Amino acid sequence: MATQDDADERQPLLRSEDDEGPQAAAAPSKARTPLPKAQLATVFFIKLLLPVASTQIAPYLNLMMETFPGSSKEKVGYYSGLVSSTHSLAHMLSIYPWSHLSDRVGRLPVLFIGTIGLAVFTTLFGLSNSLTGVLITRFLCGIFSGTTGAIHSVVGELTDTTNQGIAFPLYDIVAAVGFVIGPLIGGNLANPTKHPSWPWPPAKQSPTQMAMPSFSPFPINPLTSPSGITELFEEYPYLLPCLTTSALAVTAAILGLIFLDETLPTKRKKVDQAQVETSVVEPSGVSTESEPEPERPLPLRKLFQIPLILSICLSSFVLGGVAAAFNVVIVLVAYTDMNHGGLGLDPRRIGHALSLMGFISIFLKLSLTRILKPSGTPVSSLKSNLKPHFEDKATDIWIFAMRTWPITFIGFIVLHLVAKWLGADDGHEEGGISAVMWFAVSIVLFLSRLGCLGFTIIMILARDAAPNSSSLGATNGLMEFAQLIGITGAPVVVSSLFAFSITHDALGGYLWVLFCVISSAIGAVLAAQVRKYRQASFNSLSLRDRAS
Repeated sequence: MATQDDADERQPLLRSEDDEGPQAAAAPSKARTPLPKAQLATVFFIKLLLPVASTQIAPYLNLMMETFPGSSKEKVGYYSGLVSSTHSLAHMLSIYPWSHLSDRVGRLPVLFIGTIGLAVFTTLFGLSNSLTGVLITRFLCGIFSGTTGAIHSVVGELTDTTNQGIAFPLYDIVAAVGFVIGPLIGGNLANPTKHPSWPWPPAKQSPTQMAMPSFSPFPINPLTSPSGITELFEEYPYLLPCLTTSALAVTAAILGLIFLDETLPTKRKKVDQAQVETSVVEPSGVSTESEPEPERPLPLRKLFQIPLILSICLSSFVLGGVAAAFNVVIVLVAYTDMNHGGLGLDPRRIGHALSLMGFISIFLKLSLTRILKPSGTPVSSLKSNLKPHFEDKATDIWIFAMRTWPITFIGFIVLHLVAKWLGADDGHEEGGISAVMWFAVSIVLFLSRLGCLGFTIIMILARDAAPNSSSLGATNGLMEFAQLIGITGAPVVVSSLFAFSITHDALGGYLWVLFCVISSAIGAVLAAQVRKYRQASFNSLSLRDRAS
């Protein structure tokens, strides 16, 4: 039978200095390690910046595209999609390189370079006056926003099993808040001279479009006259939200330099000098204590040979895909009439339901801080009389979240049947029927929020699966990269399949539902493999410890 010491040895990354020793392992519950609040707040601010920078362009991007030479309203959708895809592609391609680099040079250099780079190219985006300039700057913004894996690693290295159940849900909530703040910045600060509350005097004359490179410095000096600021923002109406975002990025970089310590174990500034300086040297000149060999990051090939990491990446790919598919089809179903498998609902009411589910999502993520409270020892230790350990709780929630997705997509069929049972389109107008339909839609949305808990849990599982502390960034990067592939590809596939199902009445218009159910069921099976490989990894370590 595995011992408590075996249970300790299986997860060196999740152990803190305070957790060492058999007495700590034997205790059914441990005191929670205080969170490093200043450092976590700084990391959360850096994480908040990424969705803000990504989404602040959303309210004005179409208007910006219309102002470019040769553009037209018919081409705006194409150009906007091209800009968004360019950013997403760059972000996806840069996730793993940044993460792997952070395992070698440290977390702080990667976060600082990424944040400053994002500030620079967001400002240049606001100064761009051509489609070429916009595409280049958004591509580079995507490159410098690919530090997500390194940020995950910092949160994991600042916490341990006693407190990461608080840190990771809050970290995920911060990201959601960023997706709210970004559009508010873009919507309220774009074209500021047109706002009634604009404080500066009007421009002396209408500025003319100047033939100049997209990356030129300010052609208008706002200090030459009281109206200079107005002239600047009339020439570049979308510069102010970009400058605001860049200011946040510079602030985040400065806070990082002030408050963040290097968390990569091999690059920490505060090295334990006691073992090196007080190492006893015998008269023979041979030291009784040798300096441990520093851990090296594992190459990509080696990481993929670890079954646990592979299963986490594959199930993360499915999670990203099914979540992105849901976000697409919920809108499509809402707008499609009932004769074609939709609901024919008022988009305003669907928007209200989605907003409500956003608050419920925050509540569910906050509840994880209680659910994931560590206690007992790992289930893998086969001592069933003890309460579930932190990682086992996380694995259970991961499996549960992935199993909700097939039910969620089946719910779309139920929604359509409920809508038909309630009556035609006029049935959505009156109080009782409207309330029933609202309730049915809310149930499906609630199930989807349960499934999205997986985005929080997968970060914890990736941290636990890293083979050593120097490969944590690469492990997070692989998981994020797999997830982004699903997020990027699923909307195209599912929206096309939805259109095909409706136009060809494939499976009664529900062919897309079958595809989503099968895909999410595969994800649930892959999620269950995580528990299997965690158990196998534990058993392997236990046998190795007993042999030694």
